Amino acid sequence: MSPLKLTTLAASLSLVLAACQGGAGGGDSGGNTPAPTPTPSPSQPTSGTVSGTVALGVPVANATVLMKARDASGNLINAQGVLTDANGNYTIQASSAFKPPYLLQATAIVAGQIRVMHSLSMDELSANRTNLTANITPLTDTLYAATIGSEPQPAFANPDFSAYNYATLLGAQLTLRNKLAPLLKLADIDSPDNIDLIRSTFSANHSGIDKVLDVISVTPSTDWKHLAIANKADPDRVVVFDTQSKTATGTFETATPLQPAVLPAELSTIQSFVIALNSLFSKGLPSTSQLNDIIDNNYLNDGTNAATLRGLLLDSANSSATFKLENLTDITRDQASGRYRIGVVIKVTDTAGNNTLQTTAISYFPASNLWKFVGNGRNTRIDLATFYAQRYDFNGNPLANRDRGAGLILRIENSHTLGMDRVIVKGPGIGANGLTLHTSAAANCGVFSIKTKTCQTWYEFEQPEQIPFEPNSQTPKYFNYTYQVEFYRNPSDITASVTYPVRLIAQPLVVANHREPVMQVPGTINSANGQTSTPTLPAFKTYAAGELPVYWSLRNPSVTDNQLTFSLGIQFLSCDISSVRHVQTVEFARYQDQQGNRQQIFTTDKAQIRPEQSQFVLFNDGVGVNGVVHRELQLATQDNHGRIFLTQYQDTSANSCGI
Repeated sequence: MSPLKLTTLAASLSLVLAACQGGAGGGDSGGNTPAPTPTPSPSQPTSGTVSGTVALGVPVANATVLMKARDASGNLINAQGVLTDANGNYTIQASSAFKPPYLLQATAIVAGQIRVMHSLSMDELSANRTNLTANITPLTDTLYAATIGSEPQPAFANPDFSAYNYATLLGAQLTLRNKLAPLLKLADIDSPDNIDLIRSTFSANHSGIDKVLDVISVTPSTDWKHLAIANKADPDRVVVFDTQSKTATGTFETATPLQPAVLPAELSTIQSFVIALNSLFSKGLPSTSQLNDIIDNNYLNDGTNAATLRGLLLDSANSSATFKLENLTDITRDQASGRYRIGVVIKVTDTAGNNTLQTTAISYFPASNLWKFVGNGRNTRIDLATFYAQRYDFNGNPLANRDRGAGLILRIENSHTLGMDRVIVKGPGIGANGLTLHTSAAANCGVFSIKTKTCQTWYEFEQPEQIPFEPNSQTPKYFNYTYQVEFYRNPSDITASVTYPVRLIAQPLVVANHREPVMQVPGTINSANGQTSTPTLPAFKTYAAGELPVYWSLRNPSVTDNQLTFSLGIQFLSCDISSVRHVQTVEFARYQDQQGNRQQIFTTDKAQIRPEQSQFVLFNDGVGVNGVVHRELQLATQDNHGRIFLTQYQDTSANSCGI
């Protein structure tokens, strides 16, 4: 049985290789702000609760919510952590021992990626106030960062309670809410001034505040001094919040010339699409005619057309399958029809209980009052990410003359049905003529490659000085970069057959503006007899088959496991007179051995791959790697914004493949 595959959503690492609480949902007004600084009551209750909603537009279910505060003596105390319910709601039990500020953190896996968000409450439980509301959303994460002027994650891990000022929080909220006012009004909130982004209760049902959460994305700079709040439906207009000055520039609408804010009205009904899907499959596989009602005839998603999608959905593995909306990724307007394509991630649970994440796009058709699959309109899959790398030899010494680099990872699929000769990518840092990617002659290379004989998708910027500034100026540019991906069908073509724009909200990484990689191969590891030398790099130098133990550790102890996604990548380049073989494998780094070492063991022995041997990863489909001329071990971390930070270990010998 073939699995359902609208287009599988893989993590980018696969590219490596105090007021009255009111209702904001549904357009109701919330608590009035500003509120007076809370005054503790002399008579404190013995118990109370802090509750709220964790949401990204879609509710964040099964998120772990933690709360920290201090006691009357200023000592740190922790509340018992809780999980959110299916609607993203949580309730934490607190007591009179907890003194504000109350610091909150929510951690969850959303659409296959770790998401960490924060919030805070300056209110205090009292005899007259036994329940406090503190929502946790990208907007409250923004307010948290603005209040302390730095990244929330390490500040929450090691809190300095003196850094949390009520007046600073209030000013940041007023600034942010004023910028959001045009979107709040379009979400049927008549009085945006009455909305408190932390304390106003709401439901994660795609209305009211939640509808605004559906359309906005928040992206920090690497140093968290600036945050971009972008409207997915109108990405050219971005509000940039300065966490140092507590000011914001940019707007979601302009008066001269008149350019009103954009928020698709149909978002409030998007859940009906998932309800319809589940209804169709509730009693087995639907008929083809029933599927035609929810699949547009012109469906195209990364090369998959309507007929292929129907066939995949009607696979017997999907009998009685269930569907859940995991996230909204992007919103674009189709120029021909005027309809919005809503990029979505859908979790599909098949008959056997297997879960897969699928990314595609849907649109609302007013004439039929139906949502339908429409796809992203692309004839192949395009993934762009930005990277910063530090490079070492197998002795752990920085590589001479190329110890660090930064640029783009360009993974553009090239199937035999695509029929394109080459791709040219143009944009900031690349240069006027663009970067040409070719059909690769390397075995098993399914993407366009920078070099014809290999499977190279890494590009170091030719003109990195372009990145930090607006075009032809010295005005700082922190966010919103667009690259044009042009496809040429024939070698002689000088005009592209089709061009797709690809947007990176986060500023591409350059050597002069980066964040240090946090993974490394340690010099020693724990053993039953104490410390011993790490075998990873010596074994990797000569590895051809068998077991390859890869140990890794964190350089910075302040980095926690729920802050980043970790991955291990290995690639070998081997060649003979007639061909080049480029072997790659990637594994999420998730195993810890009995001595507490972070470890994965790559092996060519299929017998090792058993449920009780979860540290073993089958390498190269059980086949050895002979005739290797280049080896590279990559330790990668990825944040939530498409930025990849790498520690690479490479051999220094020149390859003999003539490339």
